[in-house]
Amino acid sequence: MLKQLMVCAVAVTTFVEGTAEARCIAPPPQVRADVTVGSCVSVTFGSSQIQMEWPPPPKRLVPLYKAGASYSGVILVVHVKTSTLASKANDPDDLTYLREWAAGDTKELFVRGSIDQICSTTLYGTLTVTTDPGRFCCDTLPWEGRCLVPSTTQIVTVDKKISR
Repeated sequence: MLKQLMVCAVAVTTFVEGTAEARCIAPPPQVRADVTVGSCVSVTFGSSQIQMEWPPPPKRLVPLYKAGASYSGVILVVHVKTSTLASKANDPDDLTYLREWAAGDTKELFVRGSIDQICSTTLYGTLTVTTDPGRFCCDTLPWEGRCLVPSTTQIVTVDKKISR
């Protein structure tokens, strides 16, 4: 019970203090996938002035986003050809909750960079991407940087340019 209370106290402290891109204690394994690109669109995510009431008492309003923060890149809608856990050899055996992406699935991905860098040739062939585990580090407020990308969009890096 004491261990659970200590973990809870650390989690609450981490959530409301620090920076939006705190280090992950144990980031999850990354998925590496070969995908074909269906669409490619330039985006910029920006902060809002939304605040939340945060306990424990005394309750106070805490901003969800850093004022004026923005994060730009490219949204890719892709179809998965193949995938694997990128760090499978180094991962513990109890990661049954992790899954590769299923072949044929459609995914919405975010890539940091300009549309000219990312989209100039991506519509014609296979692109290799790796998920960015940094999303799981968005556990502190106010959010900024990659934490502005909606949680329904997977952040990735491009490993290998197009092969035809």
